Amino acid sequence: MTNRTMTPDPGGRLVSIGLPVYNGADYVAEAIDCLRRQTHGNIEIIISDNCSTDDTPAICEQVARRDPRIRYSRTDRNLGAAGNFNRVARLARGPFFAWANHDDRWADSYIEQCLEALDDRRDAVLAYARSEKIDETGRTLL
Repeated sequence: MTNRTMTPDPGGRLVSIGLPVYNGADYVAEAIDCLRRQTHGNIEIIISDNCSTDDTPAICEQVARRDPRIRYSRTDRNLGAAGNFNRVARLARGPFFAWANHDDRWADSYIEQCLEALDDRRDAVLAYARSEKIDETGRTLL
């Protein structure tokens, strides 16, 4: 997570979470649910669908209708991975930004802990957490 402005904002700091996706129907609903459960509630989730051809659009549109913190946007042509990552970053409004992937599972306190780490180190411009690699069933890989 990066702090773009480095200005203190105790309390209601908006964190933009950019989720670029292409044909992520198998996992995107679970990834979005993890983001929605964040203990730091002042978030916006920006989904940039890179012209998916599977059920990704229907899944994302449905979840966006249920949660006003989610903005779903679909490209009219495939921009490539880098283009879609850049696009979702440009759509962000918060002073803090975090990337998410369509097949990520985040701990509920991930954003909160990243903000705490940034608060503890005022000279820091990036915070991230340890991660585990998991298989398609959620089993941790060595």
